[in-house]
This record gives sequence, structure tokens and C-alpha cells, in this order.
Amino acid sequence: MIKPCAVFWDIQNIDVPKGQTVDSIVDLIRSTVIKPYNLYEISFFCVYDAHKSPANFDHSLTNLDFLTYNGVKDSADMKIIDLMRKFVKVAGQDCTIILLSGDGDYYGTLIELKKLHDVSIHVIKLSASCSPKLDQISDYTFMLANGELKPVKATANPTYFISILNQYSVNNFNELANELNALAVGSIGNSAILCGNLICIGFPTLGNAEQAIEQLNESQFHEQSSKVEFDSQLRFK
Repeated sequence: MIKPCAVFWDIQNIDVPKGQTVDSIVDLIRSTVIKPYNLYEISFFCVYDAHKSPANFDHSLTNLDFLTYNGVKDSADMKIIDLMRKFVKVAGQDCTIILLSGDGDYYGTLIELKKLHDVSIHVIKLSASCSPKLDQISDYTFMLANGELKPVKATANPTYFISILNQYSVNNFNELANELNALAVGSIGNSAILCGNLICIGFPTLGNAEQAIEQLNESQFHEQSSKVEFDSQLRFK
């Protein structure tokens, strides 16, 4: 099922990284988040101070709604919060908000929209610059670094599973599951389950699962090569 989504970029909180442009970041979000997570883009808002253009500010190629604010403290937050509410009112239940910000001031509005309208929340952050409150409320969290968007947390229900042959001399399954869950980038937190002699780990998208298979098959875990494959029998509808 395709979900409508809107992107809200607080560009004063998360500036355009050095060596990147607005266009490149927008393309990255569309190719790494919107398309793989089966979302349909309704709006893409970029909010910035009218008196201070962000660094590397070039948006000649992108189809965005650029909105300015007057530089007064918290005015960007208030504008984005108003846009979020208007989007959810139009999109209805079970839509998706993608937020580029590490500002905890959005927490109250996001948790309200999540409870009342079952809104899914994707947070895109920079390293060490995100409020713990946003990490708590997000369904999916991504790290923007070195021209890449990497999933670092997911708490939604898994859609795809990979299976790993349990050949490791670890007595405590929970310990083993937690290690593998953390090692498999993009996996759903605490999704690892034991299926006979296999350890199965859940992912939100097929692309996440495929990347983890490649990553784990190329790595050494407890001094052994991993034997990892896609588990089609555990795919959830």
C-alpha cells in the first residue's frame, strides 16, 4: 500500500552539508527514503530565514516549496508545525511525515499527530545533533553523512526477513540476536527471532534486506563467515 508523504526540511537546523547542494539532498531523500519505503510525495517544504540564505543554496533543479520566515526565534518551528498539521488534515489517516531536523521542539506535535492520525514519522538527522525525543517518536531514523542517507533505527513492523544459519558458539540467544540485529544496518530493532537452526531478522524494505545480506555475507562474526539469505517464507503482507 502506497502512503502519501510530505517532507519538512528545517534548513537552519540541518544545513546543506559541505560538498552537497539542495538538489543532491532532495534527490537522495527521494531515492533512499520515499521510493524504497513505498511513499507518494505530496509536498516537499524547505523553510529558511529570509535574511540568511543557507550555505550551498542552489535549487535550480528541484521541485520544492521554499518558504521563508522572519528570523524571530522559533518562527521556523511554528511554520513547519503549521504545515505538518495542514498536510495531515488533507492526507488523512496513516500518512507519513519526513522531517529533516534534530530539534526536539517538534516532539509534541509529532506525538499528537501519531496518536490521533496514526502518522508514520521518518527523521533525518546529522550525527550527534538530534534530540533524543525525536529518536523516541520516530518510526525510522536516518543519518545524513558523507553524501549518504543511512538507516540507523526502525521500530515499525518488519516486512521482509533475512535468515542467518545459527552456527555460533554463543549460549545466550538474546545476546546473539542483539549483536546481529545491531550489525545488520537498516534492520527493525529487536526483530530477530529463532526459527529452528536459523536466526531471522526483519527489515522495512526489500532494499534494506538485500543490503544487509551483502554486508553480512562479506563480514566475519565470532570469527566465522556468515551464511545469510533472503527468507521469502517470512515475508509479511
